[in-house]
Amino acid sequence: MEDPDGNQVALSPAVSPRASEEPSRIAQSWLEVQRNWWAYDAVTVLLRDDPEGALRVLEDMIAQAESDDLLGDIGAGPLEDFVRDHGKHFMDRLEALAAADPRWRVAFGSVWIPDEDGAFTKRLEALGCTQLRNRD
Repeated sequence: MEDPDGNQVALSPAVSPRASEEPSRIAQSWLEVQRNWWAYDAVTVLLRDDPEGALRVLEDMIAQAESDDLLGDIGAGPLEDFVRDHGKHFMDRLEALAAADPRWRVAFGSVWIPDEDGAFTKRLEALGCTQLRNRD
């Protein structure tokens, strides 16, 4: 699989199809995602319109995630969006959540933040977030 820049990217074992899997199981799982796509849209709306509600959903997602892979997916997805759009306002609460539950730190490990200086960036890095560096 390639990323948008044409670099080879390996899928995690959690998402790589295996030859031993039955086609019907793959099909059923794909259909399950489609049946629940509304949840993706609901999270997107919450992130935009109701950050308090979005944070409550993030708390439930992190509590229910069964693996570090899923925590990473939360971090690289809705948590990263939340940090980008609302992080400054919710920073004290995010730090408290990470201090109380190591699962939050695993999720923060997949959050990429802009390459910036400042106190806010340092606080995010202390949570485990990674700064994007210029590729040039």
